[in-house]
Amino acid sequence: MALARGHSLFALAQNGRLMVNELQSFSDRLGYAFSDIGLLQDALMHPSLELERRNERLEFLGDRVLGLVLAQWLLQAFPEEAEGPLARRLAYLGSGDLCAKIMDRLDLLSALNSLSSKSLALTPRIAGNCCEALIAAIYLDGGMDAANRFIKMHWQEFLAEAEPIDAKTLLQEYLAKRKAASPVYQIIDRAGPTHAPTFDVEVSVDGIGRASAQGPSRRQAEQEAAKKWLSDFAEVRV
Repeated sequence: MALARGHSLFALAQNGRLMVNELQSFSDRLGYAFSDIGLLQDALMHPSLELERRNERLEFLGDRVLGLVLAQWLLQAFPEEAEGPLARRLAYLGSGDLCAKIMDRLDLLSALNSLSSKSLALTPRIAGNCCEALIAAIYLDGGMDAANRFIKMHWQEFLAEAEPIDAKTLLQEYLAKRKAASPVYQIIDRAGPTHAPTFDVEVSVDGIGRASAQGPSRRQAEQEAAKKWLSDFAEVRV
């Protein structure tokens, strides 16, 4: 099951016992005991830390593992629900924002700081990426059962939450009911490094008004802009 990693515990050797202790402490917070603590180390090597290794391959794998576990879980938890609502639940549970929220609870920043002396601004995007990489590390270390247990442990309280409101859909429906013009989304600006960009998006409705917002992806920025428009012009809170 293991990937060809050419594994090196260079950071463990450099930072010594302090780093080992923090990795072990973080492992305890995750609720999973790694057989290979180096996999945990690899999962935390976000490109923004500018270390020798990068966690992007693990992130790629973890995204798929998370999606599979959540999809199967949702089918079991909501046996009568149609594909559309299931897809919206999946989008919410697998979102970067929720992954980041879970990582914040587990104090991801302390673990990242143990790897590098570089001062890191922990954005939701970085936290979400690390979350997916951690899921992959658990999968590679303990198999699908271990990944399944980890995800269900930390996502359980969010499973039964009310179906999240899609602000863009709500805005579209609001305007359609009033026979108003359709919203137009436009990227105003894109800033930040490739691994942690910030998108500034504006949504405008002809004859009514416009609103803008930022987000770590175009999709998220559009959702935030739709929320802002509804708040400003429709008095609808999302």
